[in-house]
Amino acid sequence: MFFLDSNTCIYFLNGSSESIKNRILTTPPIDIAIPSIVKVELLLGAYKSKNPTATKEKRRDHRTA
Repeated sequence: MFFLDSNTCIYFLNGSSESIKNRILTTPPIDIAIPSIVKVELLLGAYKSKNPTATKEKRRDHRTA
């Protein structure tokens, strides 16, 4: 089981780490968890970003992947 932290989620969403992307995409979804506090941190970061709508959409797109 992998519990992802904020930085790992951000690296994945931004595509800035090929190794993180590969690890997440090859791990069964049942074995990945994102703690509630991390979800809140990501939402807060999206709202404070330069383009909140695009940032939230990026997060939403990955949620179903």
